[in-house]
Amino acid sequence: MGEVVSFGSVARVKRSDFRDFIDDAYDALARLPFFKERATQRDLSRQILRSFREGVPLLAEAPTGTGKTLAYLIAALAAQHGEAKPVPVVIATATTLLQHQIIEEEIPKLIKAGLLNPAHAVVAKGRGRYFCAMSGERIAQTEERQDDLFEDDDRVGAPREAQELLGLFVDGKWNGDMDAAPIRMAQSTRDAVRASGESCVGWRCGYYASCPFYTERRRLQTAKLIIANQDLVLSDLRLALEEDASPIFPVQKYLLVVDEAHRFPGKAQESGSATIDCDQAIGLIEELPGVIGKLLRHPKVSRVLERGSSLYEMLDPGQAAEALLGARDRVREESAQSEERQITLGDPEVDGRVAALEAEIGRALAECARVAAGFMTAKSALAEVKFPERDPVERKAFFDAWFLVSINAARISSLRDALETFMACRDGVRWIERGEETGAQELLRASPMEGSSVLRRLLWGRERARPVMVSATLSAFGSFARFAAKVGLSERALTCALPPCFDYGSSTLLVKRLKYSPRQAERTEWEKELQQALPAAVHEDEATLVLFPSRRLLQRSTDTLRERFGDAVLVQGSMPIATLTEAHHSRVEAGELSILCGLDSLAEGLDLPGQYCTHVIIVALPFTPPVSPVERRYHSILRNRYFPERAMPEAMLKLKQMVGRLLRSETDRGRITVLDSRLASTRWGRQMIGSLPPFRVEEEEVVDLVS
Repeated sequence: MGEVVSFGSVARVKRSDFRDFIDDAYDALARLPFFKERATQRDLSRQILRSFREGVPLLAEAPTGTGKTLAYLIAALAAQHGEAKPVPVVIATATTLLQHQIIEEEIPKLIKAGLLNPAHAVVAKGRGRYFCAMSGERIAQTEERQDDLFEDDDRVGAPREAQELLGLFVDGKWNGDMDAAPIRMAQSTRDAVRASGESCVGWRCGYYASCPFYTERRRLQTAKLIIANQDLVLSDLRLALEEDASPIFPVQKYLLVVDEAHRFPGKAQESGSATIDCDQAIGLIEELPGVIGKLLRHPKVSRVLERGSSLYEMLDPGQAAEALLGARDRVREESAQSEERQITLGDPEVDGRVAALEAEIGRALAECARVAAGFMTAKSALAEVKFPERDPVERKAFFDAWFLVSINAARISSLRDALETFMACRDGVRWIERGEETGAQELLRASPMEGSSVLRRLLWGRERARPVMVSATLSAFGSFARFAAKVGLSERALTCALPPCFDYGSSTLLVKRLKYSPRQAERTEWEKELQQALPAAVHEDEATLVLFPSRRLLQRSTDTLRERFGDAVLVQGSMPIATLTEAHHSRVEAGELSILCGLDSLAEGLDLPGQYCTHVIIVALPFTPPVSPVERRYHSILRNRYFPERAMPEAMLKLKQMVGRLLRSETDRGRITVLDSRLASTRWGRQMIGSLPPFRVEEEEVVDLVS
């Protein structure tokens, strides 16, 4: 798709086109003792810079070992070089952890090489990742929480925890970054003391000058490199489209590098989705009369809030509650008609029951929008008041009212937005979902078919961001077409697939030819065979990572592995990932056998270099069966084309992620074992092998494992 630029043509671009900055930057880094330039690193920088200069989107596949992080950071600095007022570059990582890795590992290299002023690189986080000192003070000093944020068990600990945090912040011993909170606290306390745009009083706050969020926002205004994450970028793009909203990045436009871009379409799809718990929504609405009563306790607050009309009339939740109750009854009626956990809703123009449900949701939406507008009117009234300075009791009453109005305005607005997303999701999929455990709780859910519909609205054709997308896995079978469709990119684009960096030929990809395969008709027999084949594939002198296709199979197979290998088997879900990998490292360093078992989510972002991973076992090829409502819809649309056009490219991308766990540096060596014979026995499986890095491929027959 678009304009495909080969590796060779990238290298032939004139040096003068890049003002020599890129070459000079790498030369400066080369003078540092710790830096070793990767073979294609400089060429990736040039291609990213070309994209920025020409204003043409770039999809760049940079295999593990390319050094893509430094490559795009240098390209970012090159794009700004010589500009009197350079446009900032926003780096969107997949996780907050990767943000910190860039700041702590890569940015210092640029600083030591004299390429970057430390003040020009800033980490951007959502407001909720910063401490709100006013909230901390309010909770620390108030025995009766007016917003009812705490359960009974938290009522004793919350004031103490808030007081301790506030003291550390005021004394300058903590900068207010909630990710680096100096004490352990209950989640409810954490939620209550984190900053919130809804409850912020801005300049009227006594802590405004030292506010962690505003301090970082001021730094963002002069930053050249803004290290953010993908969720934050999506929020910024959405806020930039709203008339009265303030975008997250305080700039008119920016250059955008999306790192680990293979995850970006999924993030976009999730951001355009909605989940509505009718019972929870009804509970929220039914609490409002009590909220109104609390707001009217103080006479002066009451007079401010009721200048134009009665607060009870303005916020009357009766009609909203009635509509939500009607919607819940309709949901339960639909749920009772089916034994499926996920019940896809049809076209309301064809299905009268869906039309009736939609009518109740529409009525609830209108009423929630009215109540949300009432809360915003109340908030505006409070915003016009100068909270009393001399009377601490009265001042506290106004602050409490502000918090109570703000919190409930945010809750109702969030419900309104979810209902609106559900109603607007005509081109996507809407369904009813029962809880996994009891089947009693019904949720209404809506999702676009892919992230493309969200990104076409937020990103493409707009001036706010000029994107480059980089990942180790973007192409499938030599084509970027599938990824381009997922992100909704239809305009001209550059694509660049850099060659592998490591010596893959020194490592082995072994396909075990079991008698059965995981395809549906043979799955039961294959699972029986697997219980013998999997333990036999483990060698006690190797650090092994085992990747499973499902939680059920993970549980069953790890029980079998433990019978033979005992405590050496470490299982995802039994402890946090960080603790799990730490235990794995400890066992390997002690010379003990370690078998780390998990789902395909461990194939992304898990870094086990050198001795920590010398054997990867892929239990089954990562095909996702069309069981979710979205995939079922795709299957019904594509029919015979579903496998080649959707299932195969998606599985190929996941398989590349899986095999990418083995080699993490130039000196790594090891082997990969695949317990799915289809990789070698089918035409499409051999296609997959041809699209993987050039491992030494072997096959091994396994017979008589199942009696």
